[in-house]
Amino acid sequence: MNDKSVNQFAKYGGETLPGKNLLDCHPEPAKTKLKEMLHNPHSNIYTSHKKGKETMVIQKPWTLNGKFKGL
Repeated sequence: MNDKSVNQFAKYGGETLPGKNLLDCHPEPAKTKLKEMLHNPHSNIYTSHKKGKETMVIQKPWTLNGKFKGL
């Protein structure tokens, strides 16, 4: 997580979230999309509109030494 996402998700645990189950943090239909991304790693980019603010969200596969490790 970068600093912005740590701050954005502070009320859910912030910097303690890495290593937790990503699926437990998302409702449907996001949970189904994430399951798909975990089985077939690919990027997902979208915009979110909350409290009058537009944010671009970029979810990308994370690899280490060429092996998929998460999103």
